[in-house]
Amino acid sequence: NYIKNPLNDPAFNNIIFNCDIDSFIQFYAKKYEENLTTEWNRTEDTELYYVCSSPADYNFILYLPSATGMTFAKLLGGSIADVYIVGRLFNLIAYALIIILILKILPYKHKIFFIIYMLPFSLLLAASYSVDGICIGFLGLFIAYCLKLSEGDYKDIKLKQILILMLLFGLCLLAKNLAYCAIILLIFILPICKILKNNKKSLPVIITLITIAIILCGILLLNKLNSTASSGGDPRGGSTSVTGQINFLLQSPLNIVKVGFEHIMNSILNYNWYTYLNNENFFGRYYEQIFFLEMIFVLYVCFTDNSQKIKTRTGIVSIITFIAVFASTSLMLYLTFTPVGQISISGYQPRYITPLLPMVLMLINNKRFIGKTGEETEKKVNSNIYLTSGLFIILDLFCLIYVI
Repeated sequence: NYIKNPLNDPAFNNIIFNCDIDSFIQFYAKKYEENLTTEWNRTEDTELYYVCSSPADYNFILYLPSATGMTFAKLLGGSIADVYIVGRLFNLIAYALIIILILKILPYKHKIFFIIYMLPFSLLLAASYSVDGICIGFLGLFIAYCLKLSEGDYKDIKLKQILILMLLFGLCLLAKNLAYCAIILLIFILPICKILKNNKKSLPVIITLITIAIILCGILLLNKLNSTASSGGDPRGGSTSVTGQINFLLQSPLNIVKVGFEHIMNSILNYNWYTYLNNENFFGRYYEQIFFLEMIFVLYVCFTDNSQKIKTRTGIVSIITFIAVFASTSLMLYLTFTPVGQISISGYQPRYITPLLPMVLMLINNKRFIGKTGEETEKKVNSNIYLTSGLFIILDLFCLIYVI
């Protein structure tokens, strides 16, 4: 059942999430058996604290790595703890493999993509049952492939490359139920007209595929909005209603301006908002100080990266795509998760734009900060970056375990 609908299985409501060590051993050390959780009834009178599973229901493909790990542990006769941990481990392994592929595909700016995708919080998401880790990977693959094609000879972009690009975009649509659909704008870093002229023989097939893809995306988006609207929105958000929220926005253009302005001020123009990339709940009370050091490190790498000068076209399209995706993900959360009539958008976190940050950060460069160049120097710089990234992970873990 967890493969088809991993978060909505009623049995998950009976799993103990927060408990003392004795209760943990009593429950999680048992060997996994079918219907094992039925004896644990969810009641509010017990000393143990139970938490219902999240009602979020994403495509099963996003859960395949963790589901594979859980199945593997079950086949080996593991305990509940084994099944739980191996599922998370396989999710992390899948994330690592995707990041390796991204770094291999990227034509430049490997350092910037590496440090963002290897932030402690990004790894935390990847090592959990959240879909965000895999989503970061899928979005990163699409971005990397677009950049690779943009740096090659457009005459080499044939039907095969276009199909791969469409497949990667399809994976991006799985992320947060089509909320990242606006990332398709990134393809405009490619000389579209020249590519089409160079593929005149395949033009009918290309046009047909693109038309079908657009229709399918429209149908899926409308279907998702209709299904969400019929259910009244995400129950975790409170008094939500998709139709009610749309009506509120359409009542006056000023409402749209107010919501947009408030959201921008509370998110991308708010330093404290970014500190959630090193969340206190996971990394202890010194999360803000550690994040500040991480931010300085990221900016230093951006300023000193000399791998390649970004084309003006690539820079403009990257900024437009970032803004468009920020808007599409914000709108989706406002319609489905925010109480009707509320000016601020509830629940919008920086992790939603984490995979897009390298697109903007790679545009930062200053020749005055660039030192000596050369193969040996580059290897030393890369080693220092890998070492520093690892030290931040250790520092976060230390503050969580020993300082909290």
